[in-house]
Amino acid sequence: MLDLEEVKTKALHELRAQYDIKVLEKDSSEISSGYGLSQYWLLTIPVESVIFGIDQLELIIGLPSEFPLVLPKIFLPHSKYNELLTLPHIDQNRFICTYDEERAVPNPDFPAQQIRMCIYRAKKIIEAGLLGKNIEDYTEEFVAYWEQTYQGEERVFKSMLSSISEIPNEGSILDILILKNKIGSFDSIVLGNCSDSRRFRKFLDDFKYEYTCIKAFYLGSLNFGFPPFDTVNRDLNKLILQKKEEIQNEFFDFLNKNEKRIIIIFDAGINGYRRLQGLRISKLPKNAKGFRKGKLPAKNAFQGIASSEKIQRISLKPIHSKRLQKRTNGVIDTHKENNFAIAGLGSIGSNLMYFLSSFSNTSFYITDPDSLSTSNIARHFLGLRYSGYFKVNGLKHFFQHSNPNIDIKASTASIINVIDQKTQDLNSCSMLFICIGKWNIENWIAELLKEGVLTIPVCFIWVEPYLLGGHALYVHPNLNHFDDFFDEEGLFRQNVISAEEYNAPNRLLSLREAGCQSTFTPYSKEKVILFLSKLFPHLKLWISEKPEKSEAFTWIGYEEDELKGEISFSRWTKNCEHDISIISK
Repeated sequence: MLDLEEVKTKALHELRAQYDIKVLEKDSSEISSGYGLSQYWLLTIPVESVIFGIDQLELIIGLPSEFPLVLPKIFLPHSKYNELLTLPHIDQNRFICTYDEERAVPNPDFPAQQIRMCIYRAKKIIEAGLLGKNIEDYTEEFVAYWEQTYQGEERVFKSMLSSISEIPNEGSILDILILKNKIGSFDSIVLGNCSDSRRFRKFLDDFKYEYTCIKAFYLGSLNFGFPPFDTVNRDLNKLILQKKEEIQNEFFDFLNKNEKRIIIIFDAGINGYRRLQGLRISKLPKNAKGFRKGKLPAKNAFQGIASSEKIQRISLKPIHSKRLQKRTNGVIDTHKENNFAIAGLGSIGSNLMYFLSSFSNTSFYITDPDSLSTSNIARHFLGLRYSGYFKVNGLKHFFQHSNPNIDIKASTASIINVIDQKTQDLNSCSMLFICIGKWNIENWIAELLKEGVLTIPVCFIWVEPYLLGGHALYVHPNLNHFDDFFDEEGLFRQNVISAEEYNAPNRLLSLREAGCQSTFTPYSKEKVILFLSKLFPHLKLWISEKPEKSEAFTWIGYEEDELKGEISFSRWTKNCEHDISIISK
């Protein structure tokens, strides 16, 4: 087995033959804090004096405990080289970004060579920065530099979200909601006039978040050049004067009307992608010589006596749907939105909702009259925290607090009442999932499909005891063969457990605790996840293609040792080579 500490010792010994190296104590003032590295070495390398202005350069090699399985980190010492801190790929903590750690795959067989390569790369980064060869990298990494602060600079405000997915018009007035209680580490959010913004405001209102609303002015594209971005009013004024006169007038009118909190939003325009950032202008003075008391116009103050006042930078954290898709999927899904209706949010329906939430552009209409009991938390998607909640309200709370871009309508009515009173709402959905497991209601819904009351595809999902079998029956309203999948006694023809066991019935198929209404169907969450994982690729096809047919999916679950010989299986399962059966009609 690789002895990581011994590897570090050997690498140090090898490199000392080439460089002057001093091992630093972890509390050394030269070291940047917050990295928690295993060892720090101060190393001196020769450099070209024509470029660097010096003959030798000191670097700090930081070795993670996992080295050489991961790359070393390179820093500038704290006591020197302040003039290098604004070069590309060097941050405020003096860390030099040599290689992308997500892409780099270091060879652990050559630890000393790893360090040499990082030293060489660090030297080249500094050299390119001094010669101005990598100046374009500022644009690619604008956000990182925008958040950097150096000596004497204002702290960058980083606790504001942005839910603006569409480019506002230049000169637009935007809303900023200041939250009474934080959501995570964020206490404010900027909203526009797009669907994501409206959805986020509704999310706050639905869950009764208290907030106050202030206004922000959108200035369109601004180019602040290169770091450091230690901006004062004078700098911003120069950029404003490059705008159309109409926008200038609207901006200074905004200053006059918003004396206390003056927030500016602008587009940094990074590589063709919109990336909104913000500025906070300090309160402008109202008094100056030559003006009546309290009557100094904001424009005069901004361009005059307050022109050297520093502006606080705001780093907006975008959470609109397009940004999240791009950051996760790598592409933006422009397909039609999926609006799923789910009736029955018990152990199957709640976990199904988790699977369906993985689709982009998804919204839900969920309905279930029951609340979550503690006896069911072991296999329900929600846990103890939501016991006593209506299941639909708990799921709405969980999923929208995970991602407020998911629109969820929750009803505590039964599916019978929803169909009776909200038929149009259901028919506006992409697909209806029935996870109730009650034959009479399912049969009634199938009849409504025949009668044309329901006009969307319906997928019935249910499981057998111990989840020895899991089933999904997809029925399209234009070709409804629901009845063909059941026998004259209402038993599903593809049941895994034999009809004889149900007709007897076998006492093991349902268990009962003390008291009335305590009978339950036994099955584990492990099997729920296995079943839905097997079903999900077929659901995806039904959802995307909406085939005009009826199709039954069956998963044959495994039999626990304790049950072997106690429950008989249907004869068809003995001839089934795989654990999945699909029948179309």
